[in-house]
Amino acid sequence: MTRALFNTVSVVTLLTLAGCPGPSGDTESGSASDSASSSGTTDGTDPTANPTATDPVTTTETDPTGMTAGDSESGTTVNPTNPTETTTLAMPDCTADDQCADADAPFCVDEKCVACDQADAAACAVKDAAAPVCSEGACVQCSADDKALCQGNKPVCGADNTCAACTQHPECPDSACNLETGACFGLEYVIYVDKAAPCDVGDGTMAMPFCKIGQAFDKMLGDDVALGWTIKIKSGSYVEDPLVVPDGALVAMSSWDGIQPKIRATPGSGMPTLSVSNATSLYLDRLAFNLNDESHGLVCALSKVWIDGTRMASNAGQGYESTECDTWIRNSVIFKNGSGGLASYGAGQTWITNTYVTGNGTQNLDDYGGIRTSQGNEMHIRYSTVANNLTGTGPRSLHCTADAAPTEIRNSVLIAFTSMNSVDCPGGTFSNSALDEGAIDGDTNLIATVDDLVNFFNPPNNGVYTALPGTALDGLALWVKGDPMIDFDGTTRVNTDGEKDFAGADKP
Repeated sequence: MTRALFNTVSVVTLLTLAGCPGPSGDTESGSASDSASSSGTTDGTDPTANPTATDPVTTTETDPTGMTAGDSESGTTVNPTNPTETTTLAMPDCTADDQCADADAPFCVDEKCVACDQADAAACAVKDAAAPVCSEGACVQCSADDKALCQGNKPVCGADNTCAACTQHPECPDSACNLETGACFGLEYVIYVDKAAPCDVGDGTMAMPFCKIGQAFDKMLGDDVALGWTIKIKSGSYVEDPLVVPDGALVAMSSWDGIQPKIRATPGSGMPTLSVSNATSLYLDRLAFNLNDESHGLVCALSKVWIDGTRMASNAGQGYESTECDTWIRNSVIFKNGSGGLASYGAGQTWITNTYVTGNGTQNLDDYGGIRTSQGNEMHIRYSTVANNLTGTGPRSLHCTADAAPTEIRNSVLIAFTSMNSVDCPGGTFSNSALDEGAIDGDTNLIATVDDLVNFFNPPNNGVYTALPGTALDGLALWVKGDPMIDFDGTTRVNTDGEKDFAGADKP
């Protein structure tokens, strides 16, 4: 600012110029007589004396804006009608975003630092492309309204507003989740099947679905079977020629409408309802493989199978059998299969979590009842309920042959109608479980009896034993990182490392 400065002339000077004599008084250096003698005047007066004060005469710069020379330009002003009155103006917090150091208020709006919900809608995207969305006043990677921002192998917007891998099929509602990579299967490779649709006219689209599941496999064979296909199957009862997944395929078979479609092989075929082999990766979600009158529900060889929310029941053979496969079974029911629940042979791993294996085998069967692992298979049974399986003389709940790889049983319930030979697993490690055999005083397990099927559970419903509250199963399990966050029917578990939890597949 350039100031127009004026020198204020002393009052005495103005009076002298006007021809008026100045009043007598003290001068700067002493009395009037001393001044007269030293100055050589004859009338005894000093025309330069201050007529009203003894202080030295000073000159003051005045500013037409109201500011004095002593004022700065920091926002303080002087009232021109009352020079003793000053006002301090508030300075702006900012004039640009980079002047806002508070991470909770990083945007400059109207000279104030504010959060993103008070800034322009595109403010977050301009500031950081990796956090382009404003949610509850913070810039984040995604939100419930901007899920489409999550792509690739992180297609899910999590509760912490960051993109994450999918871990269950409902997180990819229009296709299915590739549980190995965390990506959703491509929408361009979805095939639809509806038993009620007209046959021989469908093309597998949603508008014109196939009427048979086998037609979906035929369509895959006309292209690259490893592209990542999803077969959406509408609820209904499907009687199919024995289904064989194409070798080397990457495919998911899932319920179209959320209700389990019931699938069985043509009566008298003598083959498993569904077979998978030779380096195939198969995902099953909310399906039912029931009532095969001569063979097994599902058979795997040299492949990988993920089984979620699926039922394998009332098959003449086994519910599931694998040879040199990696298998993951979650939130499923293996019930009332004549030749046993599930058996895993050869190299590979079998993981059984939040699953019921109940009512399998018969008293005429001398092999095994619920679960078998053999020939180097590694098995993990966690948070599962293995109950009321039968044999004549063989192990009713769990059989680990001498050549089986180490077996882990944790946070589970294994109870049969007789404790004799219920568990035969010399290589097994048991912890925090209710067992009708194998528990010893002082360990983390609970000795159970057949009576506990009534004490611990409600009456079974199609193989599912829902747990009663307030029993010895409460606090028996120990939840650790990596354990399931929900139980069989979706009830939240403790989800805190080292906390006690409810043992078995269900939590009241």
